[in-house]
Amino acid sequence: QLSLNLWGMYSGSGSQTAVASSVSGDSVAWETTWSWSGGENSVKSYSNVGLTSGLGVALSEISSIPTTWDWKVSGGASSAVFDVSYDWWLSADPSCGNAVSCSTVEVMLWLGGYGACTPAGSKVGTVTVAGLQWEYWTGTVQNWDIYSFVAPSPITSYDGDLNDFNAYIIKNGGVSSSQYLTAVQAGTEPFTGSAVTFTTTAYSAKVVSGGEVISSTSASSVSSTSSKAVSSSTTVKTSTTTAKAASTTTTKAPSTTVASSSSASASSGACGSAYSQCGGQGFSGSSCCKSFYLLLC
Repeated sequence: QLSLNLWGMYSGSGSQTAVASSVSGDSVAWETTWSWSGGENSVKSYSNVGLTSGLGVALSEISSIPTTWDWKVSGGASSAVFDVSYDWWLSADPSCGNAVSCSTVEVMLWLGGYGACTPAGSKVGTVTVAGLQWEYWTGTVQNWDIYSFVAPSPITSYDGDLNDFNAYIIKNGGVSSSQYLTAVQAGTEPFTGSAVTFTTTAYSAKVVSGGEVISSTSASSVSSTSSKAVSSSTTVKTSTTTAKAASTTTTKAPSTTVASSSSASASSGACGSAYSQCGGQGFSGSSCCKSFYLLLC
């Protein structure tokens, strides 16, 4: 499913849209455009495509997570602050989602970091995984550990196996292979920028266990409501979830929200941690937020 996920929208002001253009086989194409200002150190959203079925399998049972991702940025990208990243989640509970109380490990793979943004935690050093060098960051956010691998320069065409990074943190980070994979996402986190467009021309991911594909970005799994492939003329439905990004309890979208577009401005009132409300990535400051889910139908 394609999720706009405006979990940090109230840390600044601006707007963002997301559009799914096509699904062909297990390849997904989509784009998001944003303008955000204020809250320079705060992530405003994590517009992403996530695997939504077939997860909850132990790392020891996963043979590979092959993925390809071709993307580009345009508009005001040269002066914007944002990252392009994979984000996947582990838990001792196979039914756990992402960024919730049962989450134990978050792994991020930054294919691009623009402007003055860095992952949560601190930089440990430079490591080699799957034949490429990455900055290696570790830390703790809320109740889970976070491990981040950052490309030294943008990789706009990636073809790799995310399980290589699982193997690294099992061997070097003390992560148990009995942990369950509970979510896999790929998207972009904007901090600030004006009229920035992030375009995924082709993205695919699979989770393979026992020689079988148990989860993938196929047309049947991208949408939680329909197995029909989408086209550029397909209407994208919008709903909202509150409290946690992974929550299965949904509420009707506000009547002022149109299709896949939303705007935000700073809000008042008492707010809890952004993670405890919406499951944001790499940020633990105050925020009142909602997550907007766009289902490919």
